[in-house]
Amino acid sequence: MTYQLNSVALHITDECSGHCPMCYYAKKNKVKNEGELETLKAIADELKKSGVKEVNLVGGDPAEHSRIQELVEYLYELGLDTSILSNTHKYKNSSVERVSPYVSSLEGTFHASTAEEHNRFNASPNSYQEMVSNLKKYEKIRTEDQKLGAVLNVMNHNYNMLYKTIESLLEQGLNLDYVLIQRIGLYGRAEDKNNYYVIQEKLATAFEQIDKINKELGVESAMVDAFPLCLIPEEYHKYLEKCDWGYHTASLDMNGNITRCAVADHCGENLLGNVLETPITKIWETSKTLIKFRSKEYLEDDCRECDILEKCGGGCPTSAGNNKLSSDVLVKVKK
Repeated sequence: MTYQLNSVALHITDECSGHCPMCYYAKKNKVKNEGELETLKAIADELKKSGVKEVNLVGGDPAEHSRIQELVEYLYELGLDTSILSNTHKYKNSSVERVSPYVSSLEGTFHASTAEEHNRFNASPNSYQEMVSNLKKYEKIRTEDQKLGAVLNVMNHNYNMLYKTIESLLEQGLNLDYVLIQRIGLYGRAEDKNNYYVIQEKLATAFEQIDKINKELGVESAMVDAFPLCLIPEEYHKYLEKCDWGYHTASLDMNGNITRCAVADHCGENLLGNVLETPITKIWETSKTLIKFRSKEYLEDDCRECDILEKCGGGCPTSAGNNKLSSDVLVKVKK
């Protein structure tokens, strides 16, 4: 079977003014750097050549890349739909007003329902206020085709506050088109810290919140991470899809290293190759890691023999950490 790669998350910098304690991309003593513009352009050329349609600029905080303006203009010239996920949208050497003509969407990550809680969590004073202010600037100038999204991470401190977080943003004048909700992978600062995965009972509450956001606030909201469907009430399955990473979505770092998943480190079994050395289409069709992932041979027997495996996919294969394909951490905890 042929799998067309359609969308990628491109990590363009390690720099970030936030200090979120569970960040998958940050590690202690890691040297901070940003991708060379010419290298990023070469990566973009390979993406275009392989038929990729969408590029999501991530980091670190991509807004802190010193030449992001030139990069988004180049991606626009190539005809690639570009979104930017940032903690502040406070652009180094640019601005929301200058960046916005070249993007299809801007997304902001919110960790709490109030500015005080958000800023305390990521140890970055005024980051919430900066985010809201900059997204409101975008709100005023964006076209009908451009989207505005919020990204929430389900954690123990906010699993029951997802609704209030979105309600507060709407009250401040942000007309959100969608909300993407995800859970924490045990990588980076969250490595070996099991307090960052939410137990099944709390997940039920989180899905109730997602349901309310959709029905009462009228904002399209869904979990973007896969879950074992057998552990989630059936009424909420409509807010879930099986994992698309490794089928039609991939992650790249600033040097062109490609991985199946954006959260797991760009190393070990997770590293598939380098798109500046090997054609993307060849990597995507011949990688032993991808063949293993798509075959589901790494799953627990109960999952591999389940009647709904095709629909479910077994949940998230990197949720347990360790940069290795394995059964969803919820399945492991259940056992």
